[in-house]
Amino acid sequence: MKHYAITMKMTSGAEIRLVYKAPSERSAVAAAHRKLDFQELIKVEQVEQPADIIKTNRRFWVIQCKDMHGSKVELYSTSPNQNTVRNKMVSHPKCESIIRIDEVCESEYLKRSAKKTLV
Repeated sequence: MKHYAITMKMTSGAEIRLVYKAPSERSAVAAAHRKLDFQELIKVEQVEQPADIIKTNRRFWVIQCKDMHGSKVELYSTSPNQNTVRNKMVSHPKCESIIRIDEVCESEYLKRSAKKTLV
């Protein structure tokens, strides 16, 4: 099995790069299609096995929610999928109700979360 880094543009507009372990490039792209709803395949390249595939495949999320006073709050999270983010928000003290969860690219995440609350 080989490791393939797939760079893709998501329907949300974010560009993400994930690593898949597969017997061929075609199988890696098929695995990405099964797991994700992406708009455009940008690049596929064979890479060395990453030391930690979970950290390599980190995805970035911006969560807009309302606190218990009804004010809008923007929170930030890195999680493998949207369900994990939603589950984190259920128990978060600053999030009474979720308005929207968006996936963003790493640079946008870093820019927006520089002085904000990370989860």
